[in-house]
This record gives sequence, C-alpha cells and structure tokens, in this order.
Amino acid sequence: MQNKVKLSAPWITFFREIEALFKEDPEVNVVHDEEKNIVKIFVDNDEKADALAKLLPGEKTFGNVTMTIEVIPANDSAESKISLFQKAFDGNPAFSFIKTVEGVFTMSYVVFRKKVVQFFNDDLGDLNGLCSTLYQDIAKDVFKEQMGIYFCTDPEDKVGTSSGK
Repeated sequence: MQNKVKLSAPWITFFREIEALFKEDPEVNVVHDEEKNIVKIFVDNDEKADALAKLLPGEKTFGNVTMTIEVIPANDSAESKISLFQKAFDGNPAFSFIKTVEGVFTMSYVVFRKKVVQFFNDDLGDLNGLCSTLYQDIAKDVFKEQMGIYFCTDPEDKVGTSSGK
C-alpha cells in the first residue's frame, strides 16, 4: 500500500485549526475563501461574534502570504442583507424582485428589470462619452463582496424592451 502524503500550506493549517475549534459549536460556521485567502466565521450569537472579533487577529501573516480573518455576526447574514436590499430598492423602477433559493447553500438573487442603462462616463471607451450597460452589471460593481447574493436581469420583464415596431 502506498501512502499519499500531502503537505498543506501553513495558512491552510491555520484555517483548519480555527475550524476545528468551532466545528461542534452550533452557533459558529467557519468557511475559507481560498481565492481571496479569507477565513469567514459566521456566528449566530451577536455577543459571541463580538467576543470572537475582539479575540481573533484580523490578519495573520505567513511569510509573504497574509490571511484575513472576518467574524460575521448573524445580523450581517445574507438573510438580513436581503431585507436591506428589499428596503433599498422598494419602489425603484429598476428593481423587479428578490428570489432566495434554499439548497446546500442559500443563494439570493436581486433581480432587475431588463433595460439598457446609459450614463455619462468620460473614459475613452465610447465616442460620445457614454456607458451603456444593464442594471445588474452596475449592481455587481457597486455592491461587491456580497457573499451569497447575486444580481441578475429578469428575462420575463417586458417593460423597457424594444417591441420592434
């Protein structure tokens, strides 16, 4: 039998240590965003979240690699953010609806009306200095880093589309 030994980077070991500390705590969920090298600690208890945020380092450096540690309290969850998006866009003609899909992961979609939006943007990308885009693309740029929340366009929306007549 052949042993398949695999070495982990020290920052991966650090993530696993944090994960091991809290894996049996039903109020804590530890996730590693490997692309950005961020450990996100989701905490359902606000007092516990506050304590962890004060106790854990915000960053940990391993040579030339820095890992960020973020404690995210329950009131900063995707569910509460969705209610904030609902309130922020309520009555806005650009907004269509919000849909939350439950599964292995909960994903929420902020859906905008189908319409090309133009605004003045004095870069060299357009002869007339205009930017032509969709509401969803603007939202993706403006509301970056919204974990579990996605922005898209309503394919069923008939308002704002050309009828061809």
